[in-house]
Amino acid sequence: VDFDGDGTIDLIDSTDDAIGSVANFLKVHGWESDGPVTLKVSADETASRPLLDEGIQPRRRPQEMAAFGIDIPADAPDDPAALIDLVTPDAPTQYWLGYPNFYVITRYNRSSFYAMAVVQFAQTLSERRIGSSK
Repeated sequence: VDFDGDGTIDLIDSTDDAIGSVANFLKVHGWESDGPVTLKVSADETASRPLLDEGIQPRRRPQEMAAFGIDIPADAPDDPAALIDLVTPDAPTQYWLGYPNFYVITRYNRSSFYAMAVVQFAQTLSERRIGSSK
């Protein structure tokens, strides 16, 4: 999108257009402002397999997932989510709830690792920005 208003969409030399285009992509694909993105959980690898087999599109409420060996934190948002497993060689598998906003990120790149990197990078930037404004 022409976010800087100069009449040209320039994703290479206009930071405003590039950032505005990413924001537009997220919006078009269903990004919910202030909606949850991810939440780390504990999971029983065997019992959670049916949830993992459902894929990354959010389908179930967190409390429904508890029956599949997922330890749901009390403060978990009650929005539909998917169980995401991040399997890394020589490290314990990480389990996360991926909410609709996480799914939106995967519409750009379908890798859960990519989407999680985007989420964690954005969180770090936000924390540093907030920390520097104090």
